[in-house]
Amino acid sequence: MDSERLQACEKLLSQAYLSYVRHEEGRREPFNLFTVLRSESDEVNLHSRFLAALLDHRKAPGEPRENLKDFLRTVAEHGAFAYELSDRKRIEKARECFKKLLPKDSDFASDSIRIERESNYIDILIANDAEPKWAIAIENKIWAGDQPQQLWRYYDSLAEHGNRAMLYLTPDGHKPEEDSVYDEDREGSEDRDRVPEDRLCLISYKSTLPPWLKRCQERAYAEPSLREAIEQYLSLARKLTGTDRTEEYMKGLKELCVQGDNPRLIHDLAEALVSAKIDLLSGLCESIEKTLRERIPDLPLNHDLS
Repeated sequence: MDSERLQACEKLLSQAYLSYVRHEEGRREPFNLFTVLRSESDEVNLHSRFLAALLDHRKAPGEPRENLKDFLRTVAEHGAFAYELSDRKRIEKARECFKKLLPKDSDFASDSIRIERESNYIDILIANDAEPKWAIAIENKIWAGDQPQQLWRYYDSLAEHGNRAMLYLTPDGHKPEEDSVYDEDREGSEDRDRVPEDRLCLISYKSTLPPWLKRCQERAYAEPSLREAIEQYLSLARKLTGTDRTEEYMKGLKELCVQGDNPRLIHDLAEALVSAKIDLLSGLCESIEKTLRERIPDLPLNHDLS
């Protein structure tokens, strides 16, 4: 790298760092009742509890649950049904299957639709007990991993409802672990039972929840305490997913990226970052192996980091 390009790179990093420092220094951590009472990653007693209450909310007894209707319509239109985004035909087919599962608008006022937490270990269960029966289970994962056959067990437990689906809620919308969606019986068999891909929808705190939460907030125009609660929860969701940076800060970084030769430098930095992550992961694996061998000398370890 010639000296001129090196200087440009140093200037870019310096400017980006100064922008970050100013942003962090000028940002006050707002009071948030949720994090005062619970850990911000508490899936069961914070996130699932609040989301279930919001889904079950009515403006008055007998009124339709507009938040629930909006949520299910959003999932039907924008959810990723465990397929690659390039496979448009399969995605549309999955969405059509999910739409057929949803009740009519008039049914959202019905008491036959129930919303429960921790029903047979399902984080949030949305079920209709009237004919035609249907059920939608929400598995809420913040940082925890899946248990073997976990999603399959939940899906199978809803068989009596006939029409059923699973929503897999994570910070970034990633897929569940492969052995979570399969039945434990006939392991290794090609005809092994599994959660159907058109009944497994991936949703996230990053992209699915924030727009929906904003609309819930707008519907609570006559309920100031609920509006404030949603605002605090929305802030928590953004912090959880690293999307809580201010608009001014992000705009400044964007403008910095397009100046002069910066796009080329940023491309080089992105490539270097990938290599750095590999090195860090390799170092972590080696450190773990070293610790295990010190504590359990005869432990067989076999890995390839190449």
